[in-house]
Amino acid sequence: MRYDLRPLYGTAARDKIAQQAAASPWSGMWRYSLVLPDAKPVTLGEGWTPMLPSRRFPNVFLKEEGANPTSTFKARGLALAVTMARHYGLKKLAVPSAGNAAGALAAYAAAAAMEAHIFMPKDVPFANYVEAMV
Repeated sequence: MRYDLRPLYGTAARDKIAQQAAASPWSGMWRYSLVLPDAKPVTLGEGWTPMLPSRRFPNVFLKEEGANPTSTFKARGLALAVTMARHYGLKKLAVPSAGNAAGALAAYAAAAAMEAHIFMPKDVPFANYVEAMV
C-alpha cells in the first residue's frame, strides 16, 4: 500500500487526524479514514482494543488485541486487505496460515461475501482448523 501523505505535511497532522476521528461516522480503526484508503470498509467492529497497564512493569501498557472480533491482531490487517480486495473487484482470496490469519480471513471474507481459500500445515492445531472452517 502506498499513501500520499503530502496533504498532511506542515500541519499538526496528529491533531488533524484526531479531530477527524472524533467526527467520523465510522468506529474502530476506520475512524482514522483520513490516513486509510478511500473505500467502503468491510468491518466486524475491529479496533477500540484496550490498553492495559502491565502488572509487571510500571509505565508499560499492553494492547489487548484479543478483544478484536476474531480474537487476534490479524483482524485489523485482514479487515483492510479484504476491504481493498473488494474495492478492486476481487472475488476470491487466499492465505497461508497456521491459525490467526486463517480465522481472520475467513471471517472478513464471509462478511464481504467473498470466497476464501486457506492453506494450513497438516499439523495445525485442530482448534485453528475449526475456526477457519466455521
